[in-house]
Amino acid sequence: MLVVDDEPPVLRTMQRILEIAGFDVVTAGNGREALECYSEHAGTVMAVILDMTMPGMGGEQVFRALRQLGARVPIILTSGYSESDVCAGFEGDGPNGFVQKPFTSEALVGALRRALDPSEAASSS
Repeated sequence: MLVVDDEPPVLRTMQRILEIAGFDVVTAGNGREALECYSEHAGTVMAVILDMTMPGMGGEQVFRALRQLGARVPIILTSGYSESDVCAGFEGDGPNGFVQKPFTSEALVGALRRALDPSEAASSS
């Protein structure tokens, strides 16, 4: 699992939540670091949780760069903005989930489980 957020407390919180839920987590504090980290761990990264608002290279740029690198893993977006605002610019191969900040542990882990196993989404509706 690759978790990307430019706010260290948020990044640490997501890492802890996901590790408690049983996921192996690597983290990145910005977009460039995320791309380097993904390239380094591509064989083991099963999903990406990506903050949309970061200085320098924002989440949408990172999303598109990951897809250009050939990343076919689920990508879940996080933001303080609404899902409709954040996801409006994506077409076709868009994100696999969204978690609005502030989030609960259940919302974060649930979005990840649904992205990793689409049958989870059907059974929880």
